[in-house]
Amino acid sequence: MATSGSTSYESNRDNLIKAALRKCGVLAEGETPSTESYTNGTQALNNIVLRFATLGMPLWKRIELPVTLVLATKDYTISNSLKVTQVVLKDTSGGTQYELINKSRYDYNRLPTNSSGNPVHWCFNPNLENGTLSIWPAPDAGAVANKSLVVVYQKEFDGFVSSADTPDFPSYWTDAIIYELAVNLAPEYGVPLQDRAALKAEAKAYLEQAQGYGDEDTSLFVQPEMRMR
Repeated sequence: MATSGSTSYESNRDNLIKAALRKCGVLAEGETPSTESYTNGTQALNNIVLRFATLGMPLWKRIELPVTLVLATKDYTISNSLKVTQVVLKDTSGGTQYELINKSRYDYNRLPTNSSGNPVHWCFNPNLENGTLSIWPAPDAGAVANKSLVVVYQKEFDGFVSSADTPDFPSYWTDAIIYELAVNLAPEYGVPLQDRAALKAEAKAYLEQAQGYGDEDTSLFVQPEMRMR
């Protein structure tokens, strides 16, 4: 038995829309969607991409970003970021490193404003376009000369613009995207409620399967933060 040896498969925007419309039963064999159908499908696809970004922080969208410290500067812009999960302070010489402690915005704002030294705390504020990472204390000359940051964050998902665009997802998400798109388009094409319910059930199953595969297999240990009063 001989296999193809090819492991790359990606469906582009137009193929995703056509597949979803077939699931809705509105495309006959060999039929091509209208220009308006492609426009409506693209809008629905981009809405799905935005919504799927809220499902969590999958491994394949986590970025490790080196950040150079700037003297007396506490705020740093993280482009195209949704969430920050970890901030590490490293020796530029490749020596020791330690993880900074995450603070809520409320607790961060209670820290002294005139402190400087090696950063030990961080806070992240997501904005409409980019996010702002705030560290405390502000780095002094020693920190700038000898330390750097590594920021682990969730990058925004790329949307669909042209017909040849492929999803900013691993290929095993293809069915989840197609069926979710079919669910979104079904009301516009008058798909009966019973059939829409079946599409929703299939979309839910494919989404759970895809989502469950993109997380780490290691254990998670949670413990309370101990504070001295």
